[in-house]
Amino acid sequence: MHRDDDVVAGVAEHDPVGWNGSFFTQYTAVESSGDPLDDLREGWDWHVRFGLEHPSFSGLLYGRVEPGKLCAVTAPAHAALRERLIGAAAQGLLKVLADAAAEQLLAANVGITLTLISQPEPDFGLSGRVREAALAGVLHTSSADGPRRLGPARP
Repeated sequence: MHRDDDVVAGVAEHDPVGWNGSFFTQYTAVESSGDPLDDLREGWDWHVRFGLEHPSFSGLLYGRVEPGKLCAVTAPAHAALRERLIGAAAQGLLKVLADAAAEQLLAANVGITLTLISQPEPDFGLSGRVREAALAGVLHTSSADGPRRLGPARP
């Protein structure tokens, strides 16, 4: 594990903001709704809200990278995303392999989260537009209902 991973793991383990161990446990424990598209949208929105509620922690997780070094702390969430995409692939919904889809969605989600954190007034509509574009890039399904509106987390 990289030295920064040790710091992040220690912070997550000591539960400074009431995550009951780790936010990744919450993320990976989310039940599937049976609709892969809804599940992916919900996961995207959850991650963005978390980032906006905990900007310093998100910056530590995703803003300090080194070539060739994956963050061991975020690996469970990344694996959960990959599993959801394997389920979508089994239904014939993916345009690309599940691993490639996971990388594309993760890159877009982390990018928009860090972008919104840096904005004085986060543009939630931008997140929805980026989410739908990212999903359209990896899925055969259309978003007939249109993008959901992302807003501040509910209390």
